[in-house]
Amino acid sequence: MITYPIGLLSQKGGAIPRTNLVAEWLGGSITDTSVNSYNGTLNGSPNPSKTTGINGVADTAWSFVSANSQYIDFGDIPEIRNVGKLSISTWFKRAASGNVSVGNCTFNILNGSFLLLDTTIAYASTRTASSQPLKSTGNSSTDWVHLVQVFDGSNAVEDDKILLYVNGVELGNRQGFAPALSPNIITSFKYGSMAVFGFSDGDIGVTRVYDRDLTLEEVGLLYAEKTI
Repeated sequence: MITYPIGLLSQKGGAIPRTNLVAEWLGGSITDTSVNSYNGTLNGSPNPSKTTGINGVADTAWSFVSANSQYIDFGDIPEIRNVGKLSISTWFKRAASGNVSVGNCTFNILNGSFLLLDTTIAYASTRTASSQPLKSTGNSSTDWVHLVQVFDGSNAVEDDKILLYVNGVELGNRQGFAPALSPNIITSFKYGSMAVFGFSDGDIGVTRVYDRDLTLEEVGLLYAEKTI
């Protein structure tokens, strides 16, 4: 009998996808539980604080206050640079105003891969200065929201190169054209801070990064982690 640690077993009864798992940060932890050890560093004055996570357990998520310049820096992740496929999955709970974000993104041109939830819109993007794919959908919830970006630059159907899943459902509309490869930029993957969006106000839970495209079923397994 296989016993899965907390955070690695879906409520649908299946194991959390681990094939091509590049990084995994369980809620309230800066330790990467994949094989790559992309561990984080807390930043801010004071640093981000732990809060109640998606399953109602204390200290299983991170809370960010923009006024305190709070973020977590996980360093450069080469496995999501200059690749044809990647996926990012995270849990967000935004404050009444502001936004929450994860990803790697350079200043001004949105050059990188990221997920963002603001007061009305959920975004997923893998883009360069000259090609600007973006999926978005209205979302005003201040409850926990599960976002997944799936990027497949090899897909011949332009609309399907970047998919945004919100709470296990594919949503959004394409704007612009997706690149064949993700941007080859050397910059940190961060929770709660991007130069173009500023600092975050809200909570971030379990986050996972893959260097492949997740299936709809796998997205459902990740969403099913929520037990409340």
